Amino acid sequence: MKKTIVCISLLALTLSMGIAEAEVPPNQVYYKNQGYPQLVQANKDLANSLSQEINQDDKKRYLDIATFFIAQVLKKHPDYIAMYAKNFSMLSFYEKAIFLRGIRSAGIKHELLSSISDKKMMELVNDPDLITLSDLSHLQPKEGGDLDFFWVSFFATGDEIYIRKIVEILNRDDEILFVAYEWLNREQMAEMLSSLGEKTSPNYSDLQKHIEMQSKKRKDYRSQVSIGVAALWSLDANARQDPTIAQIIQKIIKDDPSLDYWKKITKALKS
Repeated sequence: MKKTIVCISLLALTLSMGIAEAEVPPNQVYYKNQGYPQLVQANKDLANSLSQEINQDDKKRYLDIATFFIAQVLKKHPDYIAMYAKNFSMLSFYEKAIFLRGIRSAGIKHELLSSISDKKMMELVNDPDLITLSDLSHLQPKEGGDLDFFWVSFFATGDEIYIRKIVEILNRDDEILFVAYEWLNREQMAEMLSSLGEKTSPNYSDLQKHIEMQSKKRKDYRSQVSIGVAALWSLDANARQDPTIAQIIQKIIKDDPSLDYWKKITKALKS
């Protein structure tokens, strides 16, 4: 499960607490300042990060998420494609790949898609497993990393519905919510003690035993806990990094008090 926490949001989240907005990847703040120049910079940054990724599984994951970000922007601004096409030959390999995949993911037909001659590029763009925007409406996360598609959709559009979706997922099961909280709380306590010079490792033995027992009754229990951990962690991390996201989460809970996950956690701690 710990791997899920580390790997979620390969591009959507920045782990450092208190990071300056100027240091945040361009795609994460695109929703605040949308426009063609900002899209170009965001795609360049995504391509640079992708080119530096060594692990092939993570590289594929990163490419999928970057593609989804571009697709969301192009769905809203299809006119950007013609603007991009003017300087297309000057782009890096991955800038082209992300953009072309984005066009396809958005369900847009354009001559750029039929002008691909590079074999590797053709394989990436015509990936049969490419997730499209039309898939998002019925996407049911199977692992924590799947929440990235909701996060990048928010970063690309600023539409609160994507954050609400994550909040709703976190609230699906109160028991899993508390297990997710306990897992993260122990990890964060260990990190805090380590920062104070007391080297320690989180003790998850009782939680692991609980998860193992519940998994015998419910086959998807382990994956649902993983999703719960990822949802709680990503909401908390993004809210601390970006006041706008914190305000959106507060608004979602105010509009629907049944989604107040911290109230549920506090109640469980007192019981």
